[in-house]
Amino acid sequence: MAKKEKTKAELYHEIEELRIRLREAEETLDAIRSGAVDALVVSAPGGDQVYTLLGAEHTYRVLVESIHEGALTLTEDGVIIYSNRAFAGMAATSCGNLVGVRLRELITDKYLEIFDTLWQNVLLENAPAELELKSDGGSLPVYISCSTRLTDGVPSVFAIVTDISERKKAEKALREINETLEQRVVERTAELQAANASLRESRRAALNIMEDAIAARQQVEEASDELRESEERLALAISGTRIGMFDWDVLTGDILWTEQLEMILGIIPATTTTTTTTTTTMRQHTYRDWTDRVHPDDLPLIEEEVRRSLAERLPYEVEYRVVWPDGSIRWVAGRGVFRYHEEGQAVRSLGIVIDITEKKEADQERERLIAELERSNRELEQFAYIATHDLSEPLRMVSSYMKLIERRYKGQLDKDADEFINYAVNGADYMQTLLRDLLAYSRIGRDTKPFELTDLNKVFKRASDNLQSVIKESGARVICEKLPTVYSHETQMVQVFQNLIGNAIKFRRDRNPVVRVSAERLPDGWLIQVCDNGIGIAREYFDRIFLMFKRLNRSDKYPGTGSGLAICKKVVELQGGRIWVESEPGVGSTFYFTIPDKR
Repeated sequence: MAKKEKTKAELYHEIEELRIRLREAEETLDAIRSGAVDALVVSAPGGDQVYTLLGAEHTYRVLVESIHEGALTLTEDGVIIYSNRAFAGMAATSCGNLVGVRLRELITDKYLEIFDTLWQNVLLENAPAELELKSDGGSLPVYISCSTRLTDGVPSVFAIVTDISERKKAEKALREINETLEQRVVERTAELQAANASLRESRRAALNIMEDAIAARQQVEEASDELRESEERLALAISGTRIGMFDWDVLTGDILWTEQLEMILGIIPATTTTTTTTTTTMRQHTYRDWTDRVHPDDLPLIEEEVRRSLAERLPYEVEYRVVWPDGSIRWVAGRGVFRYHEEGQAVRSLGIVIDITEKKEADQERERLIAELERSNRELEQFAYIATHDLSEPLRMVSSYMKLIERRYKGQLDKDADEFINYAVNGADYMQTLLRDLLAYSRIGRDTKPFELTDLNKVFKRASDNLQSVIKESGARVICEKLPTVYSHETQMVQVFQNLIGNAIKFRRDRNPVVRVSAERLPDGWLIQVCDNGIGIAREYFDRIFLMFKRLNRSDKYPGTGSGLAICKKVVELQGGRIWVESEPGVGSTFYFTIPDKR
């Protein structure tokens, strides 16, 4: 007996059921795509199967996002006043370049309208939106969540920015799958409408639709695998940073620690090789476990910082010592934030701990060396002062008697005796000059009188008056432009001007010397220039000329002890500046020195 053919109404009813099932599949895909569900149940011959879409542990996600999310602080006008490194990386620039920039300038043109709407709503409530950032010549899809808070009475906007490029790729893949599925449904529906007289063809069309649904499910599973691999890569990056993380339940006192934190606190030995894991394991401890590790002298400081953080609703940051089981002491830096429930009570704190022992030891060693150097310098200055002062008197006596012998017996002895006496007198005079210069050098810095406003125009006048005889004898022309008033020691500045101008006149060529003194404003002080048309200096001697008693020329042609520039260098550096020269032999030299603003 032939099988009874279905009526047209029955076929329409069966087609309608297929359409309903198709619509349900589309709604399921939409829910998956929007993140409205955490799992998908699919019926299979072996029973229902659950496919988890969001499998990461919640605490782990919060910790990861607190480190890798972009974070911004902005004014009400949208000007960035703080950016963390994660956001700077998204914008493909540095944190410093972002400060002062309007966030709207970083948004691509097609998302400006969405951004403007977001910004209009940000003062009323938390305002999230999906936007696109300009990044490295292209664009980067991000999810931004903004909220407004008062900081010191001034409204500020805080923004958390998440890179959703991977999610967008997954959504695009799902959208393409859905479009393919919809197209296949249209095609199959057309086949059903064309062959609605045949029950066998309608069943075949239904089977094809089910095959497409299975293919779609496989695509979802592949997208979930990609997301899981991305999370594993993040965990791997965190494990390699050697930064300990904690999650403190303020109400119960329980604390979750990562393995890295246990190593920092000495609970487990630190590994000598880097271990790589694809998960961030956290073990449970108590608040007492932590306080037992903290140096007892530092615990009050930490507790005070925590109280301040709770009172001001701000992150906390403190450096303190921990004591390992073997008695050794390590320095660590802890940073964290509190989370509050709706009533305003702190319920949780998330943060990180970093071992800074090596940095602390380096800082202490640097401070010790600086103190030792300062002590050594003081002793050397004291020795130079005493030595030059005590040597001056016997040398003066030697010089006086040699001059007395020269006056009394010159011409009465032979020619060699007169020459020897002349050498002795000149040597004693030169030694006295050296001692005077050394004494003047050692006295620099012994004057504890504070800096005061000093008119450099008056300083130049005093220096040039002291050099009047040299200026007239050489026919020099000394030009001084208008100079500023600075914080300095006037007497020491006169020494600097007199030595530089005197050298410019002394080391001249066979023509009248021209010396020009000028000043130039710097962002944090003044630059003084003394320029001449003298014999010049070879580049290899630019540093040597500032050493004590270092000369480049013969003393019979260019007299002096070689102490003038050393005195200039010491005076300038004691006042917080620096001195250098630029010169070309046969053309002339320009000496530069800086005077900082009031310190």
